[in-house]
Amino acid sequence: MPTTRHELPLLLFREEPRALALVLRAAFGIDLGDDLVEAAASFTELTPSAYVADLVLVGPVAAVVVEVQTAPSDIKRLRWPLYAA
Repeated sequence: MPTTRHELPLLLFREEPRALALVLRAAFGIDLGDDLVEAAASFTELTPSAYVADLVLVGPVAAVVVEVQTAPSDIKRLRWPLYAA
């Protein structure tokens, strides 16, 4: 069952996508603009597997996959190339 700790950042970014743009700009110097909109968060591979991200926001410059991590996970780190594809 999702926890508040997991769901709160997603709620914030869904309700105010510009907040994610501000975080990425301040933390990494990445400027995505202010026109992010939510997109489908399901990803598939050729093998019968499906992955669903917590949140996907798309803007005119880039797309951002938000995957809230409440604990370290080596397996989840291996899934990031799938989201990047």
